Amino acid sequence: MTGTAAVEKEYRMQGGAGCMFCAGVCIAGILSAWVWGPGMTALRNWALIMILACIGITDSEKMKIPGKYTVSLAFIWTAFLPFESNIPEKLIQGISGALICLVLPLGALFIGRLTAGRNMLGAGDIKLMCAAGLFLGIEKGIYMILLSCAAIIIQFIITGAGRNERQPLGPAIAASIAVMLLF
Repeated sequence: MTGTAAVEKEYRMQGGAGCMFCAGVCIAGILSAWVWGPGMTALRNWALIMILACIGITDSEKMKIPGKYTVSLAFIWTAFLPFESNIPEKLIQGISGALICLVLPLGALFIGRLTAGRNMLGAGDIKLMCAAGLFLGIEKGIYMILLSCAAIIIQFIITGAGRNERQPLGPAIAASIAVMLLF
C-alpha cells in the first residue's frame, strides 16, 4: 500500500469511529433526558455528554485528549456540587472515585510498560478516567474502567489493529463514561 493510500485508509477508519461515537452520544442524550427529566442533574449530564462527544471526536482525529476537556469535566462537577442534596457525602464519593479512577489506570500503565515495553495508555486517557471518577464515585468508576477495557478490546477487534498499532482510546472511554452516567 502506498503512503497516500495508507493515510487515506487511516483517515477513513478514524472518521468512521468519530461518526459512530456521535450517533452513540445522540442516543445517550435522548436517553438521559428520558431518565433524568428536567432539572439540574439533566443539565449537568447534557453538558458532560457534549464534552465527552468532543473528547471522542478529538481523540479519534488527533490521538490526543486536550487537557481543557478534562478540566471542563472537573469544573462541571465543582459547579454543580452545591445543587446536590448531601454535599459532604458527594464530595467524599467524588474525590475517592477520582483517586480510584487514577490509581487503577496508572497501575495498568505500569504493567503495560513492564510487559510490552511501551505505554498502553496516554496521559489524556488517564486524566479522562480520573475526571470521570468525580461523577461516578468508586463503584461506578470501577465498572466504567471494566466497560472501557471491553470497549477497547472490541475496538481493536473491529479495526483489526495489531499489537503494536496505536489506537485512540478516548472514544471507547468516553462512551463507557456516558453509559455509566445513564445507569
